[in-house]
Amino acid sequence: MMLGAWWWSSQLPESQKRAAESEALLAPPSASFCSRSRPPMVCAHGGDTTHAPPNTVSAFRNALAAGADCVEIDAAMSKDGVLIVMHVRELAQLLGGSRKGVQVGDLPSSELLALRWPSGEYVMSVEEAVRLTSPFVDVVTLDVKNYNDKSGQPTDELAMAEALVGLVAATRCTNCLVWAKSDRVVRRILELSPGQRTGYIVMNETEESRQLGMHQPLRFGGPAAAPSPHHLRGQQAPDAPGGSGSGSTGVPRQPASVHTQPAVVGVHFAMVEPALLNVLHGAGKQLYAWTINHAEVLRAVLDVGVDALVTNYPLTALEAIESRLTKCGGGSRNGGGRIWRPNGTRSNGAGGIDDDGPLLPGDYL
Repeated sequence: MMLGAWWWSSQLPESQKRAAESEALLAPPSASFCSRSRPPMVCAHGGDTTHAPPNTVSAFRNALAAGADCVEIDAAMSKDGVLIVMHVRELAQLLGGSRKGVQVGDLPSSELLALRWPSGEYVMSVEEAVRLTSPFVDVVTLDVKNYNDKSGQPTDELAMAEALVGLVAATRCTNCLVWAKSDRVVRRILELSPGQRTGYIVMNETEESRQLGMHQPLRFGGPAAAPSPHHLRGQQAPDAPGGSGSGSTGVPRQPASVHTQPAVVGVHFAMVEPALLNVLHGAGKQLYAWTINHAEVLRAVLDVGVDALVTNYPLTALEAIESRLTKCGGGSRNGGGRIWRPNGTRSNGAGGIDDDGPLLPGDYL
């Protein structure tokens, strides 16, 4: 249904396409949307990329200014073991196609951090991005990007898990969520740090993903026992590596009695439907829909009543959510202005819905 709606609207002439987008963004809310106890969380995919390259300081700052509740930070490991904010497609752009097939793990951090976008934006370390964003959002989602061998299989899963657990502890990021397409990474993180909030990916868009069982929504079991991210901020984080709560590996120790399942399931937008939401909620898990960069898809996932959505255009999503909230019967969240975000900021409204840039199909994570 969602794919069909997107395809249909993408075939329209440009003027009709813009009208259809506006109609979708301002559509009346569904009963499921209005019955939620709080609006769905908006997670900025690599920041707000309307006017900035993804995973850059400007993109993250723009997302914070828009009032995003959450940012998603791509986390890959350099050849010398440094966590770098980068997706492989961005590396290809930065290298200008001169080194086809090169992955983040093929290059040392010194070379990666020296790369520049045409706008002058630099490549960030994951630690810098976490410290920049964590105090101002409810959730920082660390999206694991593994190094793959020639057959497409990840080779750095255990190293990534340990590095991320160490980074979360070092930055005292109590609102960090780590998710990955690799179930092995998620399981290892839970072994190293059972209290860490984690998530896994559900998708069925490729034969490979189905063969790996990634289409199975409850493959980790349930229920989840991790606390809600909206209650995490201000709590004390585990000791940083090297402190009194750490072992020789730099990974913080956890009480043996602590155990949890992944609390979040990142679902590809084409699979989002009410029945799946009910299944996940029944298992105590939240549904985050990704990547929502098209107006028709945004309308569909909001109608289902998802817990959160990942998008490159957080301001557009926030405006669509506020429009629906005013039609649910209670007015806007702060009595007439913008929605007050849980972190105490609010959308600045710059540009409005129609000026927020073109919406594109959301088919990547």
